[in-house]
Amino acid sequence: MIREVFPLSTALLCYFHVIKKLKEHIAKLAISIERKREILKLSKNIIYSDNVTVFAVNVYMLETASSMTEYWPYFHENWLSCTDLWVFYKRKQNLTYMNNTNNRIESFYRTVKRKFHERSKIPHIAEALTILMSLLRFKSIVQNYNIVRQELTSFCIANSKYPEFIEQCGRILSGEQYLSIMLLSNSVVPKFH
Repeated sequence: MIREVFPLSTALLCYFHVIKKLKEHIAKLAISIERKREILKLSKNIIYSDNVTVFAVNVYMLETASSMTEYWPYFHENWLSCTDLWVFYKRKQNLTYMNNTNNRIESFYRTVKRKFHERSKIPHIAEALTILMSLLRFKSIVQNYNIVRQELTSFCIANSKYPEFIEQCGRILSGEQYLSIMLLSNSVVPKFH
């Protein structure tokens, strides 16, 4: 349905809900608690596989552990045909702002419901929506800033020549752009002679 309405969007499944659905099926199995825990652990390993080799090994291990149960046919039929929606290594190239659950959407929905209940009259709906959209925009800006800051920190740690890199940027960029970068990176602005 989502792909029909938004054909250019990328639909991803929430990890929390994937695991919840797998737990429901595992709970119904007539096997020991220890085996259920092992099957759940192997299922989670598949979800969080960070490359195709690890994924293949994890799938093999789950198939072996659950082959004599109803879980493997269910898992194979319902989940292995759509791995691009829920397996980490296949979706890590997507821009998700490190969100693998739909908590942000559910939080937004809760806020919408609360605001509508506070202002139950029709004239206030437009005002409530405007406030909510502003809040969402602000949250997005803050989250984007934090992601960029984390990436910049990771770059600084990984690259010992970072100060030289920033200095080279300063020679290429305009003065205002260079000062913005320096302020954002908490670097000391070098003096040019």
